[in-house]
Amino acid sequence: MPRRTPPSPAVPDRTSGRALASVPKTLPDRWLKSGRDPALSQPDYGRSMTFASDDDTAAARAAPARLVVVSNRVPVPTASGQKAAGGLAVALEAALKSHGGLWYGWSGKTVEGVASTEPEQKRVGEITFAVLDLAQRDYDLYYSGFSNRALWPVCHYRLDLIQIDGEDTEGYFRVNDLFADSLVPLLRADDLVWVHDYHFLPLGRALRDRGAGNRIGFFLHIPWPPPDVASAMPAYATLLEAL
Repeated sequence: MPRRTPPSPAVPDRTSGRALASVPKTLPDRWLKSGRDPALSQPDYGRSMTFASDDDTAAARAAPARLVVVSNRVPVPTASGQKAAGGLAVALEAALKSHGGLWYGWSGKTVEGVASTEPEQKRVGEITFAVLDLAQRDYDLYYSGFSNRALWPVCHYRLDLIQIDGEDTEGYFRVNDLFADSLVPLLRADDLVWVHDYHFLPLGRALRDRGAGNRIGFFLHIPWPPPDVASAMPAYATLLEAL
């Protein structure tokens, strides 16, 4: 019989003694589900990361659905018509033009104090751009903190660069909830939602929690490491379950 290698334990946090995969107590209850050991949780690599709702009828599939793209940055055209460069922007814009659709995400702007939860919308041709500003504090926790000091290093096998902070983790989930709260009112029943990258790992589940029955796809633009490395992520099991 082939030998079975036991899963590696979570990497300890040298400063606090906590396992890096532990879930901060400040996470909302709805993000804490099974209580399984995060180090033993493994993704099902044989399963697609595209989710279909139970009421996805044949009639809905026959008619072209509106495409809703969600990305951290949204290249809203300027007043002069100038567009952002980059392969991702070009590819997504082409997909949106062919279907007609909505491009939703962060505006790239931060504000002091509390930011508006109403997205600013601008229609250009067949594409509606909808963007949210972020409070500076939320940006620091969600983007500069958890996304770039925790997720990015783990996904690139750089465990030596991980910086763990409970506030960063809580802020990441809270900002994903904020984006979900703002997006749900913009969705139509037959929209196809396409979420992009590590900034929005829990967004699909947050949309489901708010009653969105749309088909939801997720595309990760960076590597996803094996379980013995990925388990170093804060809230590892919670992130997997959200996917």
